[in-house]
Amino acid sequence: MILAAGVVSCRKDSSKPFTVQSGVVRALITVQHHGIPIPYARVFVKQGTLIFPGTDTTLYDLRLQADAEGQVIYTGIPDGQQAYTFYGKGVDPNWDSTHVTPVWGYQFLITDTQPLENKDYPVSLPVSE
Repeated sequence: MILAAGVVSCRKDSSKPFTVQSGVVRALITVQHHGIPIPYARVFVKQGTLIFPGTDTTLYDLRLQADAEGQVIYTGIPDGQQAYTFYGKGVDPNWDSTHVTPVWGYQFLITDTQPLENKDYPVSLPVSE
């Protein structure tokens, strides 16, 4: 009788399908000039390196657009250790009223996550003239 109770309690509930949920790893990037967010800055992503590739945007793997607060979220970062270089450029309307002098800069990020881990990496991307 004890064995029968154990068999009944171990039965799978077939109404609930088995699904594997993966972790969500993100870089939360804020482009700033002297601590002031740069609205609608462009952010370029180079994967697999901690060496600045330069300002030629064709050398980058991905292009992102920041919002009005200078923020952009880069998602889809895989598990494990990864290296990224972020290159940002835009115009600081508080500093340059002509809107023609660009500000730019770069920042590196190394991620290190486990399978199914959810993690956010805040990235401050400083830019200057």
